[in-house]
Formats: sequence, structure tokens, C-alpha cells
Amino acid sequence: MNSVIKSTIAACVFFAAASTPLIAEADTFAYSSKGAFGYMSGSNGNLSLYVNASENTTQSKSNKSGSSGADASGYYFNTSTGECWFGYGSTDTIQFKAIGSLPKQVTASGAVSVTWYEYCSGLYPVVTDTVTFNEDLTAMRDQASSSWGTGHSEYGNIKVNDHFDYSSAPASVNASSISSQSFGTVPLLGGYVGQSKSHDVQITR
Repeated sequence: MNSVIKSTIAACVFFAAASTPLIAEADTFAYSSKGAFGYMSGSNGNLSLYVNASENTTQSKSNKSGSSGADASGYYFNTSTGECWFGYGSTDTIQFKAIGSLPKQVTASGAVSVTWYEYCSGLYPVVTDTVTFNEDLTAMRDQASSSWGTGHSEYGNIKVNDHFDYSSAPASVNASSISSQSFGTVPLLGGYVGQSKSHDVQITR
């Protein structure tokens, strides 16, 4: 597997459209978050990874709600073989702390089990990976911008529908990091901190 992915604020499409393939046996998967969040992205040219850590999450897999959690997504392209991989996973067992009303600072850390799906050729099995992250994000301004709406994306037979309503400000990434067990560490492109009224994702496969 070798891959390349898009750019950064396709970043905000993470809130909107960069989300979840489901588990092979399931038909649908849902993930929701609200409250303070910290978001960051990174890319090494072939692999791009996105992590959104949230103050409150609800996940259909675990039937838990109200705990801090994170979802991670990624893209990996191998131009020599024609492989196109899309990965997604979520967890509700992370460390999370937000300071200030925007918030001014978000620190979060944890590990997310990510399943990768090859959606161009369909010749490869799914790959299970672990994405480890450490967020140390500080808002670079006091004022936030707002974004809301709905989105729809398709990756082969994976369909992603989402609703988002949030305010955010760009953040310095400080000593933050994102690392894939399968692919290594990616250099960070940037981050955001903010407040989300809702970030709801439903995936059908």
C-alpha cells in the first residue's frame, strides 16, 4: 500500500465528510459528537490522517454516550498499483481536557482502531490498524468562524452522510503528533479548536 491524499482543509471536510467505513458485517455505522473539540491533520505525501477529539460522543458500536472520544480517518493511495484506501475508526476511551470558552487550548490523547478499505480495485482485504494521537492545540486567535450544513461522500460502495454545526479557530499544534502503526508518523499540517453543537455521521456499506 502506498498512498497520497488531499489537503488540509479538506480538513473541515473531516467534520463534514471524512468519516467511517463500517465493520464488514454491519450495514450501517453512526457516530456523533458535541461540545469542545480539537482537530488536527497530517500527511507524508502518500498517507494522510485526520483526528477529531471531542468532549462528548455517542457511538452505536458501544452504545455509550457522554464520554470523551475521538474519530480518526485517512486516505492512502498507491499510484503504481492503482490501490485506493479509505480508513476510519472511533473510540470513546481517550483523555480529553479543554480550557477556555472557545476553547483556548485542547489537550487529548488516545488510540483509535482504524479499518482500511480498498475501494478502487476491490482486490485487497481490509486492513486493521491503530492510530495513536497526542493533541496539544492552542487557539491562534480569540474569534471563531462558524460552519454548518450536511454532506454526502462515496468511496466505492461506502456511503457517508453527515451533519455538522460548529465554530472553530485555527490552532498551533505545539508538540502534537499522529502515528499509524502500519504506516508510521505523519508530519502535521495544522489544527483547529472549537465548539460543536453537532457532528453526526452515518455510513452505509
